[in-house]
Amino acid sequence: MHVEIWSDIACPWCYVGKRRFEAALAQYPHRDEVEVTWRSFELDPSAPRERGGDAAGHLAEKYGTSREHAEGMHRQMTEVAAGEPGVAGPRR
Repeated sequence: MHVEIWSDIACPWCYVGKRRFEAALAQYPHRDEVEVTWRSFELDPSAPRERGGDAAGHLAEKYGTSREHAEGMHRQMTEVAAGEPGVAGPRR
């Protein structure tokens, strides 16, 4: 079986998906018969190489939501990622 995965290396949700796929594949009894091809996909080609400001402000502007909602989105992503095996929690 051949699996082709398109993913953006800068996207935290893509990384969570990658970790989940790898964990599922490790449990699959025929994993040695699976060929995986990773492809690069840029979710936002217009994004600058470096972004000033804070993440919550950017998320609020990008998705047209409040700063509080954007902070909640960031918290949720951080909690989901921290719950994945092999993913380090937030730096303090």
